Amino acid sequence: MGVDLTVIVLTKNEENNLNDLLDNIKSLAAKKVIVDSGSTDNTLSIAQRYNCKVLHRDLKSFADQRNYALDNSKTDWVLFLDADERLTDELLTNIPELIELGIKENISSFSFRRKTIAFGKELKRAWSDYQPRLINRNNCRYDTKILVHEDLLVTGKRKNVNSGYIRHFTYQNFEQYLTKMNLYVKMEARNIGQNDISLTKLIVEPLLVFFDRLIIKAWIMDGVSGFHASFTSFIVRFLSLSLARSLKLNGNIYSKE
Repeated sequence: MGVDLTVIVLTKNEENNLNDLLDNIKSLAAKKVIVDSGSTDNTLSIAQRYNCKVLHRDLKSFADQRNYALDNSKTDWVLFLDADERLTDELLTNIPELIELGIKENISSFSFRRKTIAFGKELKRAWSDYQPRLINRNNCRYDTKILVHEDLLVTGKRKNVNSGYIRHFTYQNFEQYLTKMNLYVKMEARNIGQNDISLTKLIVEPLLVFFDRLIIKAWIMDGVSGFHASFTSFIVRFLSLSLARSLKLNGNIYSKE
């Protein structure tokens, strides 16, 4: 199916994921752009094999990288995907119709359901959300003040899509789990910046995050996996606050020399 669309994927060392993603979306027959931030594996050769346009740029933040990709796209409509994501057949089939709907009804952003596959199974509640992925680049920009879990600023209407969803294969092994956690902690700490962080805040806020995920958002419905995901959110928030506090007080993560 030919559509006036560019698929954009941000990559760094995604050889284990990129081939499957590009194979998953080949029916779209859309332009494909890879924005790579320094891969040292076979990511770029895979991209070339699928005739992707490759742009090279160091990663400052995900929002900044996505805006760069938007500026270097030629089509009005852009579909952002991560290398570890796959679209269901139902969602793939609906994308041309969604673009037509967006043009007709002035909808600038379509958010897709995303379900996470982690700890050996597809989770029902944990890390499941709606993500704005199909957007009109003329009416959308990412907020560069937010470094991780970036926020899309939209002129025009937004719409959630309930037919089909994204499958997110977030962690392939324990090493990748730790690597991603490390990246999110550093970016969250940069987001926090020079804000004052009291000992009370350092203790209470991560606990509130854990309670929110486990009980309020009902991640407990996923059993042990939901508890694990909630605890991961607790750890990331605690370490982010700890790092930001140490950097402000001492200039480094440890203590004054």
